[in-house]
Parts: sequence; structure tokens; C-alpha cells
Amino acid sequence: MRLFVIFLGLITAFWGINQYLVHKALDHFVLLQAVKQNDLTEYEKIKKLNIGLTSLPNDDVEDGVRNLLRYYLRNKIAGANDEGQRLWATSLVQQLQDAKVKGNCEAIAYYDEQPSNRKTIQSLLTPITQQQAAHAISYIITHKRVNNSTCPHRTCTVQQPKEWEIVEKRMIEQFGPDVKLFNLGLNEKDKNKQCDLKIRLFENILALPPQQSAIVLHWFFANSIANRIAIF
Repeated sequence: MRLFVIFLGLITAFWGINQYLVHKALDHFVLLQAVKQNDLTEYEKIKKLNIGLTSLPNDDVEDGVRNLLRYYLRNKIAGANDEGQRLWATSLVQQLQDAKVKGNCEAIAYYDEQPSNRKTIQSLLTPITQQQAAHAISYIITHKRVNNSTCPHRTCTVQQPKEWEIVEKRMIEQFGPDVKLFNLGLNEKDKNKQCDLKIRLFENILALPPQQSAIVLHWFFANSIANRIAIF
């Protein structure tokens, strides 16, 4: 009986250590804190699914969080209202600009092709930029799209909107034939130009009149290839 009690005590202690390690790992993710504050159910799901990973190398825990959080945020951003998508697009511009200053813009612009760890991404972004991104996510989680929005029921996310032609024309005027680099994968030789293309794309979209900008963003973020999120 005494051995059984000791055994139960060890199991309880191990579980407590697991919980502590999970909390400690999750607390380092800035974007996840926005989820924790505004969607506790999703946060608990991410935490629960990562408890079993604490006996593995820390990188595996981070991979688990990154994959779950990226999937969740992509769906939230794709379904966000006009203001939510505007806030996130504005945040993306700042993330790209910060990373460009640090000489590693591709870590944000091509995150899906070569995911960087949380520490690397955070080292590229100023604290203000990180909080700006967290604010955008908080807004998106807490403000639902309504039927009288620019794009009710995702009706403008299927076909390329005519407003996109305005953005496309501006990009060609600014970059000429180099604009083709936008749709290519990361090219080490042209990565700086590709970064500039990403930044100017969002700046041109945001420069449109609000309703036109909203239509383009709804269509753009509905595209899973375009809707890339660096997790930090």
C-alpha cells in the first residue's frame, strides 16, 4: 500500500512538472497570449495537445505549438472582418520592415518554406511590432464578421476582384519585370527584391480606398498560400 501511495505521488509530481513545462513554453509565444486572453478554449486545447511532448526535445514542443497556432490563426484571419484584416495587414508590413532592417526579411516573407524558431522571429521584431501583431489577433478573435460587412459570408473570396487589377498595375509600374519574383519561391540572389515586393504589395493594398482595400484583403487572405503567418 505504501509503495502504491509513493507511486501515485510520483505520477502526480511528474504531471505537475509537465504542466509547469508546458505553461513555461507557451508563455514565450506572444501571439499565443492573445489567444489565451480571448479564446481560452482554443488555448487549453493547444496546451493539452502539447503536454505529452514535454518529455521530448524542446524543439518538438515548439513545433507542436507552431503548427496548431498557425492553422488556428490562418482560419481566424481569413474569416476576420474588414478592420481585423486591415490591422493584420498593417502589422505584416511592420514585421517585414523590421526583419528587413535586421537583414533577414525572408524569415517573415517565406516563413512557410523555411520556418524559423520563435526566438529567431522575436529577435527580428521590435517589442512594439510584436504587440501590434498581438493586438491585431486580439481584435480579430473578439470581433466577428457581420453580414453587412464588405464581404458577407465570404462572397468576395472566390474570384479575383477587379480591384486587384489596380494593385497589380501599381506593382508593375514600381517593379517592372521584377514583379514576377513575387510568385516564385525564395531566391537567395533576389531575396531583397522579393522582400520589397512583399512590403509594397501590402502598402499598395492598404493605400486603396477602404472598401476596395477590404475586398482585396478578403480575397487575398482567403488564399492559403498568401495567408502566411510567422509564429512568435
